[in-house]
Amino acid sequence: MPVTRKRFQFALENVKGEDWALFEKLASTFLASEWPDLRTMASPSGDGGRDSELFQSDGDPTVAIQYSVAKNWDQKIKATVRRLKETFPATPVLVYATCMEIGADGDKLKKDIRADGIFLDIRDKNWFCERVDKSKPNESAAEQFCNLIVDPLLSAGGVSECQKPVLSTAEARSAFVYMEMQLIDADSGQNLTKLSFDGLVKAALRDTNADSRISMDELLSRVRGLIPSHEPKRVDELVHSAVRRMDKIAVRFYKTDNTICLTHDGGLFRCPRFRWIRRRQPGMIPADGRFSLASRIPAAVSGRGAMRPVP
Repeated sequence: MPVTRKRFQFALENVKGEDWALFEKLASTFLASEWPDLRTMASPSGDGGRDSELFQSDGDPTVAIQYSVAKNWDQKIKATVRRLKETFPATPVLVYATCMEIGADGDKLKKDIRADGIFLDIRDKNWFCERVDKSKPNESAAEQFCNLIVDPLLSAGGVSECQKPVLSTAEARSAFVYMEMQLIDADSGQNLTKLSFDGLVKAALRDTNADSRISMDELLSRVRGLIPSHEPKRVDELVHSAVRRMDKIAVRFYKTDNTICLTHDGGLFRCPRFRWIRRRQPGMIPADGRFSLASRIPAAVSGRGAMRPVP
């Protein structure tokens, strides 16, 4: 599912010693924009294990990088600095990437180490959380990291983030209304998946118009958020298909800048169920058909084929 900062923070806070390889992969992705070609500086020694390995960029030999999940971060850093001074005296900068929260607690250690001629750059939990949505690679790495750290914890506790209250958000409520009306008016021979994704796309675009469009990437992200348990690549394919079906009918896609919005009525004025609701419930839907449906249709509509109550 799309990663949130809160979910990512939870994952970092629950990293265990045996998860060092997962954190190393995550951290190397976040640091790739600065050091894309890292290589191993030294093999593990003593009882430090794999977590004590150092990395260096071919393009910047003055910087040593260490990934660590150790809780005793201050002792870990001091030991690494001693090793740097003995083994790599020409490397004056140590970047210490950790899932721990250090913050201002590391200031004194930085000052002490600087007196020994080494600059310490700490990338802690907050540093990673602040950059989780700064690039697609970061988002992808964080999502995979969370899936591997958080999901097993939730499963073990009998909790699943996919078990969310039905229609708990404005987007889901809007999607419900769009799909309800489409399915009621659909011929029995129509494909349910197509109808569903047509409704999801319209729901994700509910606040858009020609003057307020969103990018296709944003649309894809919104629809994925509505159905987080589905495989993102497959969702994207179905969204693109829905856009092609509804272009110039319910939605309008602008190829020049890859943006999209609902048409003036979102195709709903052509829907018999929509017109029936407007006749039976005056004032429930605005005259122009603009959709804040989550708040405009809060209760059941009585009669044959009525919609269920929206919580």
